[in-house]
Amino acid sequence: MSGHSKWSTIKHKKGLKDQKRGKIFSRLVKQIQIAARDNPDPATNATLRTMIDKAKIENMPNANIDRAIKKASGDCKSATLEEIILEAYGPKGSAFLIEAITNNHNRTVAEVKHIIENNNGHMAEKGSVVWLFEHKVIITINSSNWNEELELLLIDCGLEDTQKDEEDIMLLIDPRFEQQARKAIEDKNIKIKTEDFDQQAKNPLEVSDIDRKKIEALNELIDDYDDTKAVYNNLS
Repeated sequence: MSGHSKWSTIKHKKGLKDQKRGKIFSRLVKQIQIAARDNPDPATNATLRTMIDKAKIENMPNANIDRAIKKASGDCKSATLEEIILEAYGPKGSAFLIEAITNNHNRTVAEVKHIIENNNGHMAEKGSVVWLFEHKVIITINSSNWNEELELLLIDCGLEDTQKDEEDIMLLIDPRFEQQARKAIEDKNIKIKTEDFDQQAKNPLEVSDIDRKKIEALNELIDDYDDTKAVYNNLS
């Protein structure tokens, strides 16, 4: 495991994720709107189909999904949504990679900058942080479905690592094989409980417990910001 990512903290965040269900839905709606903007047909729009699958995994009602797709093609505000990546440094040289969805680029940059600078950090030049991370996919299924046959099948579908507890098993997948891995699981009639995109630090940062708390507090502040889609830092 590498980096202060969803992979390294996913067990501890299960309860928190349930509490933030509304925010998860809000973020998924924005991602569906962006994906559906140019082509609202999931049969011919692979990106939209992926986002719909993610929404269904999170148990988003079909009515919410349909409404988001319709809004993307008929609402001028949704047409202005864009995805942006912001890079920053926090306390003790910690690195932050922030994915946001916004209808006002300058406002979002200014407000994220305000959060960062008020917590002993500063914005970074474009490209100076993103290279410190690598993209992954995390799929969660019930641990009762796990067996050697499935493991061997998924190794051929980009499986890199697993985390297991009494209830769930988390599967770390190479993003190039995301669709293939999901199909392999579903073809076994296994329900996917969650699916998350992740960014993992290539060289995790070691800090004292006091500094760790400061960095994690900043991470939470950024994550709670309305335009944030996801935030990652490079803590070990």
